[in-house]
Amino acid sequence: MELALTPVVAGIIGYVVDRIAGTVPLFAIIFLVLAAVGTFIKMYYAYDVKMKAHEAESPWGKAQALAADKAKEQAAGQKDNPTDDALKPQATRPRRDAAADHAAADRAAANHLVNGADHA
Repeated sequence: MELALTPVVAGIIGYVVDRIAGTVPLFAIIFLVLAAVGTFIKMYYAYDVKMKAHEAESPWGKAQALAADKAKEQAAGQKDNPTDDALKPQATRPRRDAAADHAAADRAAANHLVNGADHA
């Protein structure tokens, strides 16, 4: 009923506006098209809401919702207590300098050669 009645009423209103303004059936066509498009958009969103509710009640929808809740809880727990260095912000992570690491290894090797293998 709504699908047929809304564009017809909008067309009649457009016809009345055209008669008052003295124009060709410009407003009637515009109002008719806008009403039809608006009705289809409204029907689409109403259908989408009903289908999402239907899927949420189904067994597979409940399993997906449970899995999504678990994933959110795990993500929230990791954000609150980062235990891995990769999860910490860049400023709090210790910086590794490759040149300093090589220099330390070179010093250790030189000390080993100077002091000899006996003193290691």
